[in-house]
Amino acid sequence: MVLIVLAGFCYALHRIAVSYNITPWKWIRWYVVAFLATFLAVAVITSVAIVMTNADPQNLVNDKAFVLKVNQIAEKMLPFVLLYQLVLFFIFRGRILKYVHNLDQLEKVDNTPTPSSPPSPKKEDKDLSYFR
Repeated sequence: MVLIVLAGFCYALHRIAVSYNITPWKWIRWYVVAFLATFLAVAVITSVAIVMTNADPQNLVNDKAFVLKVNQIAEKMLPFVLLYQLVLFFIFRGRILKYVHNLDQLEKVDNTPTPSSPPSPKKEDKDLSYFR
């Protein structure tokens, strides 16, 4: 379920980036890395918390109670993981839009004509009436 939602959000980020003519792979890569890193960190912290409460850490591999505890915690954490994916998607969507806006501003600055030297003041016509 989590991987399906992750793939859907990656596709949405891809479409947003392509619609603004920027390369989407940088954004997708960082989205996946950010999600997996935090997901892994939470999994490690949860596993350590379960191990600390277990009386006999030597039999963890064969302990079915450990596996059941992990499954119960994973089921309870699923809505929060999906909510985290949604929030992370909106953060990356905002970053893409901010990046595009900054590119537009930079393009406007580059396309403005630079003023050349200021126009020279108009020379006053000399009074040539005495030549008539």
